[in-house]
Amino acid sequence: MTLTEHAIHALTKRAKKLLYGKFPGFAGSFPYCGVKVYFPANSLIFQRACEEKIYERDLVRLLSALVRPETAYFDVGANIGLMSIPILQSCASCKVVSFEPSPHTFPYLQRTADQSRFRERWIVIPKASGDQNGTLEFHVFEPGLGAYDGFKDTKRGGISRRITVPVTLVSYNCAPELILEFACGIGYQVFSLPYLCPVTNAKVLRLQMLQTENFLLVPDNYDVERFAFLY
Repeated sequence: MTLTEHAIHALTKRAKKLLYGKFPGFAGSFPYCGVKVYFPANSLIFQRACEEKIYERDLVRLLSALVRPETAYFDVGANIGLMSIPILQSCASCKVVSFEPSPHTFPYLQRTADQSRFRERWIVIPKASGDQNGTLEFHVFEPGLGAYDGFKDTKRGGISRRITVPVTLVSYNCAPELILEFACGIGYQVFSLPYLCPVTNAKVLRLQMLQTENFLLVPDNYDVERFAFLY
């Protein structure tokens, strides 16, 4: 990237953050993969999407390679839906089920799904997922810091508030082939190889938060095409 291209890219990111993050009449939603995505004020996920253009691009590429037509993909810990929308866009016959238990975040995800052109194939669930039905203690931060919400208090968003959220079995009238599972929220993530979910027999790609620098680890000798072929 040349110096001029870099300057234009930086200016575009700043303009996008200002327009959709602050400007009256535009703030609170932004276009993403052809979908109008709603988000809470000062959303970290929105900020990252502006920086990266495609949120978690490498992971989206991997998921797109793994998800097959006429199957279901479960996005566990979906936040505002940025890991669900690209799959709906790239796979015209798959169904996506997005789980998001945070009361700060779910209304935005619901609004996005309801108004999207994918609403017939996109189901959103205001619950956490687990191996049994019930409730669990959940930690929430300010709405814009919803990326840090989770069962574990990571303390990355300051002082959290403890609430109780409903938990449901990883099932919704369809058996998923692939589940994306965020173990502890945004950033500091490591891929694990897909493992078999004993409840659904689905392959699960887990992202586990690490208390280190903000980077994405992948398995040794990682290759998307070979990885997708094997699984």
